[in-house]
Amino acid sequence: MKRRITLTLAFLIGLTTICFAQDNTDENAPARKKLEEIGKPTFRQTIWNPNKNKKFTYTGSKIILLDFGAKWCKPCKKTTPILEELNAEYGDTIQMYSIDIDNEANSQPDYPKVFRFENIPAIVVIKPNMKKTPVAYRIGGKTKEEIRELIDALIAENK
Repeated sequence: MKRRITLTLAFLIGLTTICFAQDNTDENAPARKKLEEIGKPTFRQTIWNPNKNKKFTYTGSKIILLDFGAKWCKPCKKTTPILEELNAEYGDTIQMYSIDIDNEANSQPDYPKVFRFENIPAIVVIKPNMKKTPVAYRIGGKTKEEIRELIDALIAENK
């Protein structure tokens, strides 16, 4: 009986070791770069401080993409990997940030009101020296190609 238990235990330990030792990376999987999550202080310092400028003004030199979502949002969970893949593809051309609307509830600026969105996930593309408030675009249910086309069109617009 002891021998049977010992052999079963050894088998399970060996099986567990093999499972964890396997390389689970898919060589065909696209590269991904995690989006930096920012909150109100970083937003005010990096993008726009409504306490200093009542009208939206972005004087930075880099294109910014803001991804608005929440941890509980199922469509957000589907679009996050797509945006991470696009973040890796665009590289230094565009800076992508993630904003969790639950963490920023009741904050100034009121993101949904400022960027005019009611549903998440939503993205906002902000171009260098932008003086008008950008509008959010709904991206839930869109494919990677559709999101890429949207971003490219927004970047090309008003060059």
